[in-house]
Amino acid sequence: MPKLDKDSRVSKKIILKASSQPNDEAWVEIYEDVLTGDVMGVGQFEENKMMASLAAITNLIKDWNFTDKDGNKSEISIETVKLLPFEDMMQLISEVKAFDKFQGLTEIKKNK
Repeated sequence: MPKLDKDSRVSKKIILKASSQPNDEAWVEIYEDVLTGDVMGVGQFEENKMMASLAAITNLIKDWNFTDKDGNKSEISIETVKLLPFEDMMQLISEVKAFDKFQGLTEIKKNK
């Protein structure tokens, strides 16, 4: 029987060039596919493409190695993803296959 299991999704680790240092790589593990739950909430940013992109990428991040000023692992949220250098955000948008599916949904909505 088919199973619904979010933990069986394929993900990949991306080394973020702008945030990485020679002996300290910054990485994000990101899902390769999109679940319906991932698109929930993205529609509220329909008029603001950058915020929609930010929400989409945030929903696709499985894990990362960023920490706060006290050395604790940073929560993955829109507010913390906003702290990424813009070059890293553009790298994620260009490398994440699942992001293309989000953009496709936006195009479908526009054509209706």
